[in-house]
Amino acid sequence: MYKLNIKILFFSFFGWLIASCSNQSIGTNPPQTNNQNTLTNQIEKSKEEKPLEKLTKSTEKIKLPKIKDFGVFDVSRESTQKNEGGQMIKPFYEAEIRISLKNQPKIGEKVTAIPLNVNLESFQLSITKTERKEEACTGDKKEYYWDTEIEKLTNRSILEIEPLRNRADEYPFEVAIIYPSVNFAINIKNSELSTDTLPKKVSLNTVKAAIDLDNDKKPDLLEILFCCSNPTETWNENTDCYICQKSFKKVSGFWKLVNSATPC
Repeated sequence: MYKLNIKILFFSFFGWLIASCSNQSIGTNPPQTNNQNTLTNQIEKSKEEKPLEKLTKSTEKIKLPKIKDFGVFDVSRESTQKNEGGQMIKPFYEAEIRISLKNQPKIGEKVTAIPLNVNLESFQLSITKTERKEEACTGDKKEYYWDTEIEKLTNRSILEIEPLRNRADEYPFEVAIIYPSVNFAINIKNSELSTDTLPKKVSLNTVKAAIDLDNDKKPDLLEILFCCSNPTETWNENTDCYICQKSFKKVSGFWKLVNSATPC
């Protein structure tokens, strides 16, 4: 009789313990990892849409500002959803523009972002982080650049815009970045350019961005993209060639090559 009671008592306690643990697990949410918490915070923060700091509009000619850096970069959008190919798809909660600069930028300073080939106005963003890194493919002569982060974008006009043709939802369009920021900047369409406003031996069809900084309807900054084997041949997704890139800025009325990139 004593042995039977011990068994009954043991199994009764064991059953109560299981039930107790089960009730606790049902009533308690599983702990989140740091990555999950960070992602949740980012999504919640993105719901607080931050307006874009737009540039000044002008109808008069402006004094040409001094520019340290200029380049074209992708807008990258973040989402919790991916397609079968692993690419981010709608809905997006945040966007960023990761840039590289030749000259050391200061955290807190601003850059100007000029959307290319989309119906969006130019805007300004603050620099949040920067790190010096070594350029690849420079041989024995070491060269460096500044890998730079700027503040994230939560504006709905950018998060919801349709991507340009042949571009993924994740990378909807490109922007021309100017450092330091300027008060006025407009991208001139290729159809509005003429050969005499470009550097010598630059073909109109290779122009990727042509930025007017003084409102005289002529480019002051220029980036071109072309086939390395033929500088007059433009590059696109259907072109089978190595890609080369050059950036120019106007100094005292003359074009100056400020950056170039070729395949390794």
